[in-house]
Amino acid sequence: DDRTTFAALDECSQSARQHGISMAELALGWCGIIPMTPLRLLTRQPEHFAPIQEAIALTLSDEEHLRLSALFSGI
Repeated sequence: DDRTTFAALDECSQSARQHGISMAELALGWCGIIPMTPLRLLTRQPEHFAPIQEAIALTLSDEEHLRLSALFSGI
């Protein structure tokens, strides 16, 4: 349902703002702490690594990780 999707994206956006990062950085950081989630990121543009560096530096609490996971589990 579109309302569920947009509500999840809005909450994700709010979390990103609270951390002072973009939604892309939040998503990368969230994926990076899921066990057994390999991330393969390739680029020819060095500036494309900035969000990746922010994501690596991001520390999500267990509670926030679970909340973000729950947002998208039914979509």
